[in-house]
Amino acid sequence: MPTIRSLRAFVLTMEQGSLTLAAQKMNLSQPAASRLLSQLEEEFGAPLFFRDSKTLTPSREAELLYPEATRVLASFEELPQIMSALKTDATMPLKVVGQMRCTLGLVVPAVAQLNKEYPDVPIDLDVHKRAELRRRTTWDRFDVGVFAMPLHIDFAEVILSLSATCYVILPKAHPLAARDGVTPDDLAGIDYVTVREALVGRTIVENTLLEAGYEIPVKHEVSNAFAAVSLVRDGLGFMIADRFTIDHAHFDDISMVPLTPAPVIEYAICVSRDMRVHPLRSRLIEILIERLKADRPNPSHAIS
Repeated sequence: MPTIRSLRAFVLTMEQGSLTLAAQKMNLSQPAASRLLSQLEEEFGAPLFFRDSKTLTPSREAELLYPEATRVLASFEELPQIMSALKTDATMPLKVVGQMRCTLGLVVPAVAQLNKEYPDVPIDLDVHKRAELRRRTTWDRFDVGVFAMPLHIDFAEVILSLSATCYVILPKAHPLAARDGVTPDDLAGIDYVTVREALVGRTIVENTLLEAGYEIPVKHEVSNAFAAVSLVRDGLGFMIADRFTIDHAHFDDISMVPLTPAPVIEYAICVSRDMRVHPLRSRLIEILIERLKADRPNPSHAIS
């Protein structure tokens, strides 16, 4: 039978991409961690990694084992918390998982509102980059998840999806910041700040503009939307994003001007299929829906 230690060594090696780093996480020597992996490979009856002088490459068997191994570890690591809660009749934490792009503008304010209503209930908030979400949610059970679509999420059920309108984000002092709305033509000559090409937010924005016959040249490119907002706030240009991308702390320094055509980001509220129902799950979902619906575009801002 695989041991918890061998499974942990395997999972950490997969996530760290390095046996040395996995050993450090476990406070083990590299040879000791290697023996744990070898024991697991012997038990599994197949090589889990292909080794060369510099890297470890996961085998097909490792990719298949990873979700189950992480699920087992997650359940095992929850046992002390579950047993303590049973002994003390304490409230279990509400487990929330969010995509990084909407965490500060949507998930954190919703969680803060819930905490004001129910201050005694602990909350466990887990935030992931989009590239990590599918792998992480395959094994990590959660009560409520918030993700930008499209994204196929294993072991999760979409309760509702709602759209969020994208705006032109500008420094407060910019001449266009006081306008009721702009078109891409109005943005000519202003530097465009955006996230990297592979990220879904940029893809949706650029596809919407291309369908309307617009192509805006990129001046500054960054790895995440939070960095883009910071550059805009400091006067490096404009970006196009929905308001849930923006940390509330930046609202005093930037303006959000309606754009025509207006790209739309679809957000999904999800729950784990195999998670017990937390008593506050429905209330958090209600708060998230209220915030998402409050963002629906005002028809008076449309530009003819």
